Amino acid sequence: MTNLIADSLSAHAESIAKTMHELAQWSKTHPNSRKYNRGLIKLPPVFLQNSDKHGDGFKNLVAMIKTIGVYEDGDESGNFPTLSELPALYNKFGGLPYLEDKDFRKLHNWVRQVGFGIRAAVMEQEDKKPLFNDWANFTVPERVYQRLYRHNERRSFITCSQHNPNEYKPLRYADEQVKMKWIEQEYQQRKSRKKNEKYGAKLTEQEWREYGLSGQQGKQIRKQLENGIHHLLELAEKYDNTGRYEQADAITHRINKMTADLVALDVKG
Repeated sequence: MTNLIADSLSAHAESIAKTMHELAQWSKTHPNSRKYNRGLIKLPPVFLQNSDKHGDGFKNLVAMIKTIGVYEDGDESGNFPTLSELPALYNKFGGLPYLEDKDFRKLHNWVRQVGFGIRAAVMEQEDKKPLFNDWANFTVPERVYQRLYRHNERRSFITCSQHNPNEYKPLRYADEQVKMKWIEQEYQQRKSRKKNEKYGAKLTEQEWREYGLSGQQGKQIRKQLENGIHHLLELAEKYDNTGRYEQADAITHRINKMTADLVALDVKG
């Protein structure tokens, strides 16, 4: 079963894409469509519409989901492609328009936006029927977590930016408890589907700081400062005990400056 979970995006790309199409156009197809004016998720037109330039939007979305599957789960040999290699993967899976290596940034944006929609689609599917029979006793949010995150630490929790609903950010450092809380929030949103309600986990300011990339960088800087202060305290004590008071005072001044930096980092973070 583990292999099926790890391969869930590639193995179930077509069914996930079908559900994503339904969610993206939900406001047009829902029986009470007059009460709603937008779909649950947004997708770029290249994945929704058919055109001479972009081909079949559904097939492009399937190719994109398979690309994400290899990027996050690895290929059959256990290798993980880099961002610059994603355009070639997308082309290999039949996605249009044809992308060149230089288009990897565009594709990276698609990885985030489509990745956000994948979670909504998986939730929709799990609410209707568990992927595996022995998951029947799990709640829907638990099944979503099992399917997407339990066996894949590389898969970020992607959600809308705090300040821009059209920008998607990966939260790479959240643990299981935090991810489960966010998935529960989204499940309640999915069940209510209130008019104009923005879909996506509602993160606090602290969660954005703590679990995003900037938060992780802040933790590293804080750790470096703490280790530096500890080392200088030992050195200052050594100088003081040997009568080298001027050097001890100079180090104490550095300690005070680093402590102030640490306090400022705590206030900011």
